[in-house]
Amino acid sequence: MMSDSAAISIIVPIYNAEEFLKETIESVLSQSFSEFELLLINDGSTDQSQNICEAFGKIDKRVRLINKVNGGVSSARNVGIRNATGTYIFHVDADDILRPDALKNLHNKAINTQADITVANYILRSLNNDEKVIKHRVTHSAEEFLQGMLLGEFHAGLWNKLIKKSCYDGLSFDEDVNCMEDKLILTQILLKNPSLSFLDDEVYIYIQRNSSLTNNTSLKTLTSIEKVIQQINNLLKDKKVFETSLVKIKLDYKIKLLNNSHILKKEQVRNKFKEVNSNILYRDMIPFYYRILLWFEFRNISFPTQVFKILR
Repeated sequence: MMSDSAAISIIVPIYNAEEFLKETIESVLSQSFSEFELLLINDGSTDQSQNICEAFGKIDKRVRLINKVNGGVSSARNVGIRNATGTYIFHVDADDILRPDALKNLHNKAINTQADITVANYILRSLNNDEKVIKHRVTHSAEEFLQGMLLGEFHAGLWNKLIKKSCYDGLSFDEDVNCMEDKLILTQILLKNPSLSFLDDEVYIYIQRNSSLTNNTSLKTLTSIEKVIQQINNLLKDKKVFETSLVKIKLDYKIKLLNNSHILKKEQVRNKFKEVNSNILYRDMIPFYYRILLWFEFRNISFPTQVFKILR
C-alpha cells in the first residue's frame, strides 16, 4: 500500500490513446524504482482508454485515474499537478515508453546533486523503428539552458526532465495552448533560476508517430505556437542576453508558416513577427534555402516556395 505521498508523481495526459496506452503504462509500472504514483488523466477520451486505465488501477494501487471533460493537454497537465503528492513531477506522453531504470537513475541523480531539475538523455525512435540516442551537453546555469532550448540545442519536452514540484508553484499550463505548452512552462520555470543536474543516461523513448499532435499542423496549432512565442517574447524581451534566441524562435515560426502556407492567408508569412524580416539573407541561424525563400515571400513572390514544395 502506498503512503500518503510519493517520491515522484508521474503525470500522463490521455486522449483517445488506446492503441499505445497499455505499453506506456506497463513501462511505468515495471520500473525498478517503486516509490511513485501514476496519475492517468483521462481527458474525455471516447475510445477504450478509460477502460484500459481502470484495469491497471485494479491491479496496482499506485495508479490513480482522474476522468475529466475534454479540455486539451494543458488542462490535463494542470489537473495532474494539482493532484500530485510527489516531491518531484515527471511527465510521460501516452504513446511513449519509459526505460526500466529511468526513475531510479533520475531520482538518484536528483538526490545526490540536490538539483531542482534533472535532465537526461533520451532515445528518438523514428517511424521505421530506427533509434537515435539524443544526448544533452551540460550547461552551468538555468539561463544558459534556456538560451540553448530556444536556439533548438535542447528539446523542450518535459518527458526527459525530473522537476521538483515546488518549481511549478505559482505557475500553470496555458489551457488555450495545444502545442508547445511544455516550452512555455519550462521557460517560466527556468526564469526562477532553478539548479540543474545532467544524467548521462537514456531514460525515455520518444516515438515519432504520424498521428501525434506534434506531427499534425493545423491553423489551431499554428495559432497556439504563435501565442507561445509571443508570451516567451514578453517574458524575455527586456533581457538582452536572449535577443538572439528570440530571433531564432520567430524565424523558426516563419519557416513553419512557410511550410504550411496552404492553410494560411498569403501575407501571414511576411506579417507575423515582422521585426525579424530585415537582413533575412544574413540570418545564418536558419538554413540558407529558407533565407532565400523568405526573402522572396517578404516581397510577395511565392513562386519559389511553390516550386520548393513540389521538389521536396
